[in-house]
Amino acid sequence: MRPILVVLLLAGVAHADAIQTHGPENYPGKNEISVNLGYQAGFGARYTDSSGFKIFGEYARRITDLVWFDAQLNNTFGIDWGTHTCFDRFGRPYTCGGPGDGWDFQIAAGVKLKIKTPIPLVIEIPLVLGVDILYNRPCGDTGGAVPVFKPGVGAKYFLTQKIGLGLGINTGFGPAFHQDSNCSLGYTDFYGAFDIGLGAEFIL
Repeated sequence: MRPILVVLLLAGVAHADAIQTHGPENYPGKNEISVNLGYQAGFGARYTDSSGFKIFGEYARRITDLVWFDAQLNNTFGIDWGTHTCFDRFGRPYTCGGPGDGWDFQIAAGVKLKIKTPIPLVIEIPLVLGVDILYNRPCGDTGGAVPVFKPGVGAKYFLTQKIGLGLGINTGFGPAFHQDSNCSLGYTDFYGAFDIGLGAEFIL
């Protein structure tokens, strides 16, 4: 009889966690881990900032229900739109990748505002500063962008108090510094990117 009662009790706890009330989200823990998949579009740079498939990783720590410390690790896998003939700084032709080529690793930290609504929908506004490492680019045009201001906005609907699903959009802009390459001497450029991601958030 006792094993049956234990099983029923555990099933009841799991069922209670699986059902979210119709009221606002009530965070059961102080830590958040988010994983999202999406797309980044680069803009404004001399040779185009990385555009392509993006993986988002995020950790947040609750300071108050509204304000959370936020840290991000993201990577964009740039798309090569084809091959073209480019010329190096000595006028010699060579085959090069198309616009959007190149990868972009991002690390950022700051705060995220989590605004509750009357239903289990939370509006999120990350305000972070980041460093972007620009690599695997055409013509060896490796560089870095710092500081990159990365504001954004998103929404998560909590299916349970611990699990939310939703999307977010972000932009990023700042100065970028590039090393010498076959195409040009080192130079300073504008870094710009817009991204959108869809995924899940877990409150621990």
